[in-house]
Amino acid sequence: MCVQLREAGLPQLVTVLERFPRVRVVLDHMARPTVEDGPPYAAAARLFSLARYANLYLKLSTHNVRESRAGKATPESFFARVVAEFGASRIAWGSNFPASEGSLPGLLAEARSALAALPSRDRDWIFFRTAQSLYPALAGVEKDGAGLPQGRNQVYNRGSPVLRTQEKEHR
Repeated sequence: MCVQLREAGLPQLVTVLERFPRVRVVLDHMARPTVEDGPPYAAAARLFSLARYANLYLKLSTHNVRESRAGKATPESFFARVVAEFGASRIAWGSNFPASEGSLPGLLAEARSALAALPSRDRDWIFFRTAQSLYPALAGVEKDGAGLPQGRNQVYNRGSPVLRTQEKEHR
């Protein structure tokens, strides 16, 4: 299940996480935490307090990448803290394309730059392994040179890669 909410909705999210501990919940845009205060990110304490729920996963989006440069925040310090609290295996990058301004390859490059200070194993989890664990159908998808999905069964819906069975298999 994927939920999109802001900090005001986190108490309701806690209720769901506690009532359904075996349901994996993805928090879209990481609830858009306030990060302008910079390290140690006291304003984002409510987000970090959710790390104790093993069934909660974070979707790190272009919003988070861009907001990680606000005020005293830096992508290096903010995302290092997020990974330290949740672990990279519970964080999945999502482009937010086409709602976020920019091309899909451009958004990917922006995210890769923001997360470049993380160890490669953490980046692997964030950019594809976590999504594969949440959505097992993605495990067989190959990537092109830019790290974007490719394959003969792939079609593009408004620029987003969507997998579907070949038309002849539907007949």
